[in-house]
Amino acid sequence: MVAPLFYLLIGGPVLAIGYRAANTLDAMVGYKNQRYINFGWFPAKFDDVLNFIPARITGILICVSASILQHNGRNALKIMMRDGRKHESPNAGISEAAMAGALGIKFGGCYSYPGGKKKCREVIGDDEIKVEKNLIKKCMNMCLAVSVFVIVIGIVIKSICIYL
Repeated sequence: MVAPLFYLLIGGPVLAIGYRAANTLDAMVGYKNQRYINFGWFPAKFDDVLNFIPARITGILICVSASILQHNGRNALKIMMRDGRKHESPNAGISEAAMAGALGIKFGGCYSYPGGKKKCREVIGDDEIKVEKNLIKKCMNMCLAVSVFVIVIGIVIKSICIYL
């Protein structure tokens, strides 16, 4: 949610649409499989570059939101700094680690999929509390707060730019 608003803020609708097009292209063909390996590497890398700054803004805003909503903002920052680079994506791990720290849970490890396929990822976060349904509501509230922060920050920056 932050990246499209970030690009809307700095470049208007044209840059926001361009960002979404690049992001969608990455989602469609930016895979690391034999079919798309030669064509998909550029959209994947370009999406990584486009999301570098917004991902870090998102992580910071998750930490701020966690503090305001009386979750563990300090732990969110600690886990984001410690585990943010453990994800296979250079950007996704930042917000994932911040959210794991804010909620006191861990993501990652080994998972089994139907058909016996197994996938393992590095663990992000600490296993402090039991995962329950109410965590979804806490996560949604933090995501909403992050979105509101981005919109408010955008309005303030645009207002300052107009008057300068």
